[in-house]
Amino acid sequence: MPTRARISGRRPVLRLALTASLFALACLRAGAAGAVDQPPAIVHPNDRALIPDLVQTFYADRTHALVWADDRRFDLLLDAIAGLLEHGLDPENYHLSSLRRLRGNPIARDRLATDAWLSAAAHLLLGKVDPLRIEPDWTAHSRHADLSAGLDAALRSGDIANALFAYAPKHPEYRALRLELRRLQLSPDAVATPSAASRLAADGPAPSRTERMARLRANLERWRWLPDDLGTRHVRVNIAGFRVERFEHGRSVATHRAIVGRTYRKTPVFSSLIRYVVLNPWWETPASIAARDELPMFRRDPGAVQRLGFQVLDARGNALDPAGIDWRNVSADPFPFRLRQAPGPLNALGRAKVMFPNVHNVYLHDTPARELFEQQQRTFSSGCVRTQNVLALIEWLFQDSSTWTPAQLRSTVDSGRETHIALPSPVPVHILYLTAERDGDRIRYLGDVYDRDAGLLKALERDPHDR
Repeated sequence: MPTRARISGRRPVLRLALTASLFALACLRAGAAGAVDQPPAIVHPNDRALIPDLVQTFYADRTHALVWADDRRFDLLLDAIAGLLEHGLDPENYHLSSLRRLRGNPIARDRLATDAWLSAAAHLLLGKVDPLRIEPDWTAHSRHADLSAGLDAALRSGDIANALFAYAPKHPEYRALRLELRRLQLSPDAVATPSAASRLAADGPAPSRTERMARLRANLERWRWLPDDLGTRHVRVNIAGFRVERFEHGRSVATHRAIVGRTYRKTPVFSSLIRYVVLNPWWETPASIAARDELPMFRRDPGAVQRLGFQVLDARGNALDPAGIDWRNVSADPFPFRLRQAPGPLNALGRAKVMFPNVHNVYLHDTPARELFEQQQRTFSSGCVRTQNVLALIEWLFQDSSTWTPAQLRSTVDSGRETHIALPSPVPVHILYLTAERDGDRIRYLGDVYDRDAGLLKALERDPHDR
């Protein structure tokens, strides 16, 4: 699938193979990868470097001197690689057994050890799996670091493990998931009870220890895809949790229930910037929804067109009299009309929508069907995110505005007139899919409503040599 453009008009970005990514991240000097003397070869056929070009350049810049000759330093590396387990990464993907086997051969182990540290650092920084393989619409910015400089600093200080794990996300949510995974790894008999450090979602049977560990691994990877800075003030949607949250300075300040896309009209995962809101919006009905949802209703009940406030326009934008249309003979493909629903109590978007321009035409909005917020599993939309008490969210978005006070916003809604209002400054919005999340000092496991965990776990378990 082709890549999507980054938000705010940035150039399209495609994460390339790991080698190319690391070259960019390490800010390698131009021309450094030219012809150089070859360092000692790795001797075992399974000891293939994951990022040979970066390793080659690292040694070329250091005249091929051994950097892991000191056994104590090398043993600290082995401990660090073993510690990747609590981050949900398999230490064997980073040569752990091979390095142990080569412990008595300082020459043969050196380049493999460097490859292990650098590749582990890259996966902690970027994620082991390219997010575009799992979420084709992914637009969040990846994190950046000079990995070669990081390894240099680690070798000088001798703090091999802490320097490596410093590349892991700093978000408290990541730390909570990591600690829970470690607890389960260290306690084979760990159970999830109200008194344990886990709380289960009420929408299904309690997951087993193995299932919880798998879910934690999947969500640790999802957090590695995210930037360190999500925005001082930002909006976060968790599709799997049916929830919209407002955040300030890394802390959740309010929560709204949400309705997300049906399993066959999934809400996409991406990041953008909220730029404006529309009060009393007209609903410009997408042609696909008009054909799939509205046309069957109009065939059954032609009076619904006017009763629900729809306008019917022809291809030139001329208004038509719906009473003169025989809906039974209207084609669904192609649907020949343009439908617009006027503002009002039955408008599908309710009283307001929150806009962050994107290729999916997805946004947050109100709904006249507010009783659906009482359902536990809320997959009822066509992809947009219906948000409970959306006016409170809009008031928060404008809390720094002297013009658009809560009273002014409410008065405008009461007027019934469609009104577009730009935010004083854009606010980041992140639409995520997280099936395990921090809930205070506990972990909450959520239903995998779109069945996405299995594909991510399969990709995580793939041999990193396989592109």
